[in-house]
Amino acid sequence: MCKIIMEKLVLILILIATISCGQSKENTDNEVKEKMKLDFNNKIIEKYNVKYSFDTIDNFKYSIDFKDLISTENQFIRDFQIRDIYEKDNDYFLKVETWGSMNTFYFDLKIKNEGLNKIRKLTTWEDYEKNGYYENDILVVKIEYIKKIDFIIEGEIGEYDEYSEEYGVDLNINSSLFNGVFLCKGEFIDYIKID
Repeated sequence: MCKIIMEKLVLILILIATISCGQSKENTDNEVKEKMKLDFNNKIIEKYNVKYSFDTIDNFKYSIDFKDLISTENQFIRDFQIRDIYEKDNDYFLKVETWGSMNTFYFDLKIKNEGLNKIRKLTTWEDYEKNGYYENDILVVKIEYIKKIDFIIEGEIGEYDEYSEEYGVDLNINSSLFNGVFLCKGEFIDYIKID
């Protein structure tokens, strides 16, 4: 009886040791990945001389708060949606949206042919479809203008009404007095795909 209890105790100790080693290896793997990601981000920051990322500036409430950001060489946009690519007066433009916990930013970025080709080649529907936005990818931009939008008009198609045989339309007009919604204009510099 005592021998059986001892064997079970030894098995439990071996199981605990195995689980602990597995967790330790997993933690080490995660630490290595985080360090590699940090090193990669630092290299990008250094290469493009970036001082601001739009996902870290939620405390800016007014257009004038962005004065220092505009004076820097380049900025980052992470976790973004590409809303449109269009042509105007023989120039191409990229419309992008990103957000933080307090502010939403809409960008109108002039983009050269090389940049346009890179965006078209590197962005896939699968990337977008995972989360509804390009997660962890980075746009390097040079912003020259930021202005808070006074009002936002949002619309969506509502439920199908069997009686009228039509879809309802919900239209909201919101003031951006409390949550900042900003229009930004500038230039696309680069697109960095992070795997």
